[in-house]
Amino acid sequence: MTAPTLMARLREETKSDHEAAETAFDLPRRLESLWAYRRLLTSLYRFYLPLEEAIAGHLPDPLASSGYCSKSTLLTDDLGVLEVEWAGLSPSGLPPSIASASQAAGSLYVLEGASLGGQIIARLAIERLHLEPDRGVSFFHGHGSETGTRWAEFRLKMEELGLSPEAQGEAVASAKSTFQAFQKLLEETP
Repeated sequence: MTAPTLMARLREETKSDHEAAETAFDLPRRLESLWAYRRLLTSLYRFYLPLEEAIAGHLPDPLASSGYCSKSTLLTDDLGVLEVEWAGLSPSGLPPSIASASQAAGSLYVLEGASLGGQIIARLAIERLHLEPDRGVSFFHGHGSETGTRWAEFRLKMEELGLSPEAQGEAVASAKSTFQAFQKLLEETP
């Protein structure tokens, strides 16, 4: 019997955590006003910035050479457009700590996967809040029509890591912790 791939394990073993985070996102509430949307982006920035910094310190090849783009940079762009002062914001303290390449891969799985859902959020934010892809919605818009292709490339790079079953377990645990921290952040965001 063939052992499950890293991506199969991540998808299957984090399914309930992923669903709980999606429920906590409560999209209608986040897009009911520009104020609510600003609060969401502010919270996301406080979460993404420290997590991305921790991931960067342990990002393994081939992921490191794949051109991973920082999402916190896109958040600062959006916050600036929406006239939110972001420079003095403190990190949320919620992201899990990252101490290995396997943990970095697991947490990055969550961040990269969120880009897929971001496409739906971008369309709704543009429609409901009258924003534009590059003016207030760049974080969710991300790579636009290339998002699906980038996700497929990311999945291949994850499998190229060739993680042992034990290291895969560490990646899964990190992804679960990231989903749980993300859920907590959303539950604490008005």
